[in-house]
Amino acid sequence: VARRGRAQVPDEGVCRDGRHGGRPFSRFIVYLTITQEDVTRQHDDKGIRVKDMTPPRQPVAMTPPRYAVAVDLVVFTIRERRLSVVLVERDIPPFQGRWALPGGFVLPEEDLRDAAYRELREETGLGAGVHLEQLATYGAPDRDPRGRTISVAWLAFSPIAAEPVAGSDAGRARWWPVDEIDHSALAFDPPDVLACGLDRARAKLEYTPL
Repeated sequence: VARRGRAQVPDEGVCRDGRHGGRPFSRFIVYLTITQEDVTRQHDDKGIRVKDMTPPRQPVAMTPPRYAVAVDLVVFTIRERRLSVVLVERDIPPFQGRWALPGGFVLPEEDLRDAAYRELREETGLGAGVHLEQLATYGAPDRDPRGRTISVAWLAFSPIAAEPVAGSDAGRARWWPVDEIDHSALAFDPPDVLACGLDRARAKLEYTPL
């Protein structure tokens, strides 16, 4: 809202109450503008008190985005005095025929840890004597071509280097010495996951017997 007023000229006169000592003074034109900011002000006898008259915001309901949740497993053991990790060869798209860390989607009724143990058993046949601990969480938007997926990685050490047995959507499963793995050839984004697991494993092996 804006309102403007204009007087004519400046003209000269004498202050009638004598406060200016009878000297001539000028009356100048003043433009009066009332803005939305002025509307929010209240005047009292002590000056200007500002009061926010902006209408309160109405909350807007947000539809939660839909993401898939998955688990990845970094399982190490020592074979022939070499640190090795179990990998599976994917038997289904995407990345069919490429090696990957064991893992898969969390089912609606599952806890994360339960899903990790289930995927480990289904894809490798391992699980007995294996203790899982959470390693890290990954969620790059393009990590899975099937859609946005948040993956919780788990770290484990297998004290018994039993031969893995492939199952579920894994065509093969085997132990790989970590110094022989071509990280760039692995499916999804395991280079980051595997590198994080290696750092944690090497730190733990300094004070934990395997």
